[in-house]
Amino acid sequence: LCSIKEWKDYERRYVKKANKIIVVAEEARDRILSLDDDMPEISVVSNTLNLNDKLPQKTESISDSGKIIFVYEGGITWHRGLQNILKALSVIGDAKEKVELWIIGAGSYLDNLKKLCKSLALDETVKFFGWQSQEKIYDLLSKADIALIPHIKSEHTDTTIPHKLFHYMYAELPVLASNCNPIERIIRETNSGIVYQSDNPGSLSNILLEIIHNPSSIDPYKKSRQWIERKYNWDNDSRQLVNLYRSIL
Repeated sequence: LCSIKEWKDYERRYVKKANKIIVVAEEARDRILSLDDDMPEISVVSNTLNLNDKLPQKTESISDSGKIIFVYEGGITWHRGLQNILKALSVIGDAKEKVELWIIGAGSYLDNLKKLCKSLALDETVKFFGWQSQEKIYDLLSKADIALIPHIKSEHTDTTIPHKLFHYMYAELPVLASNCNPIERIIRETNSGIVYQSDNPGSLSNILLEIIHNPSSIDPYKKSRQWIERKYNWDNDSRQLVNLYRSIL
């Protein structure tokens, strides 16, 4: 429906007219720098957590059924990749009986997911919660065992960071995510989860089976809150923004 080349030419032309540029990830900065040798100064100000807000807390609660709970919260579109989680669950045999998948949110792909869920006989495995208040989302996160970011790898997802990653980390939920560059970089830096190849459904199925058969394998990834308190928070990122404004004024 559109020419990516024309959009990049448009972006290159108008970005150069700016005095300063703000992006949310190091990878986005590198992408813009690759457009032209002569670019304005670029500041990275990420969408991290404000530690003064009410934030999700992890409890020892688990599902009443004793199952391992995987959770996703956020918008539901094709590029969020939840269809790949459903397909992976559908091929792990009886092991899926030990799992619940909680999907919190709504979006243009929700009906497609529900139809796929039914066609894959996952009605007893997947629970759709729809849009929920922030308080309810935090309550559900506190009861989950592992959180999901299954985004489809693309130029867009390779240069953006979902806010939910920091929610998950603060709640000390291990993260299972596809290998989008910023997400993979932070997960590996903080040892906060497991990364799989977005285009390799077999590897995702194997990871699900390992978690189901060996739940303690995710225990090392439950100590990521310290990274939010020390580095990935709005106190630090807002300082970058204030410094940028001061440099202009």
